[in-house]
Amino acid sequence: MKSIVFLYAGFEITHAFDAAFSSQSAFDRALVWAGRIKNACQIVVAVCGKTLAPVSESLEKNEPIETPYDVFGYSREDLIDILKLTQ
Repeated sequence: MKSIVFLYAGFEITHAFDAAFSSQSAFDRALVWAGRIKNACQIVVAVCGKTLAPVSESLEKNEPIETPYDVFGYSREDLIDILKLTQ
């Protein structure tokens, strides 16, 4: 059976992105965990305005993630384009 992993990062407080675990954040650890789920066919990350950039940084830092992922409906290519516009 295939699985879809949902990670919720749509919160207003960003402590989940603080490097508290040997230079990893709680979100980094959740992302690594999600990438190790057997039979996962997709990782979906829900974000809000405050968490889009930290989520993107975590995704880049934890590459390669073999499981395909979307960030709140954005493809990886769209997300990269959005981040280029915000820098």
